[in-house]
Amino acid sequence: MSTRPHLLSEGEPIAAQPVDELAELREELADLQSQLHVLETNYERDRKQIQQLILSLRAIFSGDMEAVPTHTSTPPTGGDRRWDTWISKLGGKQGEFIRALLDHGAMTREQLRISTHSGSSTVDLVLRKLKELSLIVRSGDGRWQLKQL
Repeated sequence: MSTRPHLLSEGEPIAAQPVDELAELREELADLQSQLHVLETNYERDRKQIQQLILSLRAIFSGDMEAVPTHTSTPPTGGDRRWDTWISKLGGKQGEFIRALLDHGAMTREQLRISTHSGSSTVDLVLRKLKELSLIVRSGDGRWQLKQL
């Protein structure tokens, strides 16, 4: 342990108080690991999108228009990186649902169940929790989508 002096408003030092450097370092390490996870997630998503773009461009320039993918996934949130923070914060099925909605846009309850390999009761529970957190909304056609952050 080390000590750090604290100053009063008049500039006079008061007794130093012990600081637990190990706890501070552990907290900083946890923050850095969380940031690394977000960066890795973003990298993987961006890599997949670029790969789709490259395949499309190759097909276009080779003249093989039938090989051009008809669906390229663009996140409905405009690529907002804050969703990655929510995914890492919530984790589990809630994170999987957010990722599915980012990758595919608005989805029905059944589409979410299939894409996340979840049971019906799990879908109901996760949708309720995400709605309570004000992260998703139900559109007029019954599909669920992420709210704009």
